[in-house]
Amino acid sequence: AWNTYTAYFTAAANGEAKIQFQSFVYGSDSEDKIWIDNVGLAPGTSPVPAPPALPLNGDFEAEDIKTAGHVAFDKTPLHWAASGAGVTLVWAGAGNGRGGTSTAAGVSGDFFLELTGNGKWIRQTVTGLNAGTEYQITFSAGGAQSPIAHENGMRVEVDDVEVWSRGRFQFPAAWNTYTAYFTAAANGEAKIQFQSFVYGSDSEDKIWIDNVGLAPGTSPVPAPPALPLNGDFEAEDIKTAGYFSFGPWAPLLWSSAGSGTNLVWAGAG
Repeated sequence: AWNTYTAYFTAAANGEAKIQFQSFVYGSDSEDKIWIDNVGLAPGTSPVPAPPALPLNGDFEAEDIKTAGHVAFDKTPLHWAASGAGVTLVWAGAGNGRGGTSTAAGVSGDFFLELTGNGKWIRQTVTGLNAGTEYQITFSAGGAQSPIAHENGMRVEVDDVEVWSRGRFQFPAAWNTYTAYFTAAANGEAKIQFQSFVYGSDSEDKIWIDNVGLAPGTSPVPAPPALPLNGDFEAEDIKTAGYFSFGPWAPLLWSSAGSGTNLVWAGAG
């Protein structure tokens, strides 16, 4: 179908411009045709290109692995560094066979990233940030193995300082969106790293990552603690001590009459 296109140039000192349209053909088909119509010329200003989204290739769509199969094992995504083994680029097409309760598509396109096992990571150093400005990292993640296991966790670090983490049993199998915050250093750079960790012996637990973005953002101010403090009596864990913590006992941050005041675990039995 017909489409309209625009090109820009700056006129030479002599006020002349030789304008040429030329075809070229890929492969052996010399009969392919181009239609041209409605050529016009007028003063105009080329738009300023938008800066690339940071981090680069945060949606993991820069490479097409469909011809290589459903997955590319031990893959370093374009514009990222990676730990090597255990880093997999996955095609989100039907039948990718990645296990778990969610074999749905990725969040931002055809591909997403998978970290398998303990201590697997990807990282990228972004530049051009405004020193002293607070930024937010947004990303989607999910636990790709059995919802019963969930022995996996992940942390996000900026310049080797942890800014976000989720541990054991905290990753549902479905995709969820998370946010982390940091303040840009004086040099306007930030080394952003995603790293998996695994509890127990299941080295095959997986974390899925997709749709990583970066933009200025302010971390929310935490809500003040509910009053009275420890009003739900959950500040101390007595499960290892049995079902009761017999008096004389005072709940944390409370005073009590002493004898006859007990903390009780509400578990069955």
